[in-house]
Amino acid sequence: MRKTITVLVMVLLLLGLAGCSRGTSNGDANKTYRMYILGTQTCPYCLKMKELSKKMFGEENTNFMEINPALTGSEEMLNKFDALASILNPKDPYQVGTPIVVLADGDNRLLALWMGFIEQDQVENVLKMSTPDRPIYWPLDKDYFVDLPSDQAQKVRDTLGLN
Repeated sequence: MRKTITVLVMVLLLLGLAGCSRGTSNGDANKTYRMYILGTQTCPYCLKMKELSKKMFGEENTNFMEINPALTGSEEMLNKFDALASILNPKDPYQVGTPIVVLADGDNRLLALWMGFIEQDQVENVLKMSTPDRPIYWPLDKDYFVDLPSDQAQKVRDTLGLN
């Protein structure tokens, strides 16, 4: 009897662990995602987004890109930030704050672009709304995500080296 209970507990424990997915929290255990966060180590929203990305997608799929040339010794990441900012706010890209976030699938195909920290449930909605064939973004002149025009999507891909 004791052996049966022990085996039953082990089976239930293994079934519970099998349902856990480190790659995503949207219910599809076979998919992985990558998050690119362009910001600074002194920005609390950048660090919050980084921590949420680690929680949802794992540290290996979280790419934090420091944009402060004084810390990096190069303007490369700042230039990438500026290129993405010009998509989010073409009228005045210098009015874009940190972080700028790009979400890609496991094959490094663009899914979404936005500025600022968003909560986990919002990230999960982005995963449901976007596909590599239909990436979305949140321009500063809107209160919601919209389809990313194909020329702008290509600019994001080129800027970050995505597929």
